[in-house]
Amino acid sequence: MISEYPTIHGVLLAAGFSRRMGKFKPLLLYQGKPFVVQALTKMLSVCRQVVVVTGHRSEEVVATLDAYFRSQETEDDQATVEFTSYLSRVRFAHNPDFALGMFASLQTGLRRLPEGDWVLYHFVDQPHLPEDFYRQLVAQIDADYQWIQPAFGGRRGHPLLLHQNLIRRILELTPYDSLQTIDRNRTVRKKIWECPFPQVRQDFDEPDDLISWS
Repeated sequence: MISEYPTIHGVLLAAGFSRRMGKFKPLLLYQGKPFVVQALTKMLSVCRQVVVVTGHRSEEVVATLDAYFRSQETEDDQATVEFTSYLSRVRFAHNPDFALGMFASLQTGLRRLPEGDWVLYHFVDQPHLPEDFYRQLVAQIDADYQWIQPAFGGRRGHPLLLHQNLIRRILELTPYDSLQTIDRNRTVRKKIWECPFPQVRQDFDEPDDLISWS
């Protein structure tokens, strides 16, 4: 599937404190797998390379992913292929300034990415997006746009697809800035895709969110 699209790389943020949740979100389970595993494996279905940005409890995030893919390796030949693919396609970037917020972590991840056409910018607290969402999202890619964002019920959500020519603009900003600076720029050509997935408007921030999507 990956070869059918322009070169897409991914940045997965798994660096925050998870204060509102009260538990460390990357390691929470959704349908029996850690959030970070759920998000990463689905991103890899459309991304050639994914940078996982870590911060708080960084070593645990890396160890969790390593352990998951290594455990799959022992089951059959296909799982061994998946483990080998994981080793070659996933990079880790530790953001020492993760306490500054998501934008600093996004910049950290972008600096570690190889060159490509598009970047899938993804939060770790959206493990419940179905696999078909990713296929439909990348199908929205259009050379006339630089920013592709899903929406549900007329309200914009996440994750985002960002064209490579926006990356330099993002990296020129300070880590104290936000992606809203790019969003507010009227020269950025945006495509808002009204999608059939309500999950784009929902992330897991508080304990009650786990009940709503369990």
